[in-house]
Amino acid sequence: MYGLTSQFRRAAVSISANIAEGFTKKSDLDKIRFFNIAQGSLNECHYYLILSRDLNYCKNANLFDLANEIGKLLNSYINAIKNSNSYLLNSIYLQKKSPRLTGNFSLWLTANLR
Repeated sequence: MYGLTSQFRRAAVSISANIAEGFTKKSDLDKIRFFNIAQGSLNECHYYLILSRDLNYCKNANLFDLANEIGKLLNSYINAIKNSNSYLLNSIYLQKKSPRLTGNFSLWLTANLR
């Protein structure tokens, strides 16, 4: 029980820590990277909630609702960043800088942002 509690706490703290760190980043790509890490920690917490329920340690459905709400907020924030002009411009810059990233997506971006 102690091991599960400890892992759950670390994962939960990691969510807020990565959101805070991502928020302070200047680059949209860095922001998204940290928010994706926060999503991974949130998924880890969701697993621990399922495990706790299956082991009859906890029966609070409200925690599942809170975890889902946090996931929706993170997804919305990531999508808002991805839809911003600065994200698109950063993506184009990176694709010009790194030829291995070229592909259909880069062709679409350059064709639609002229």
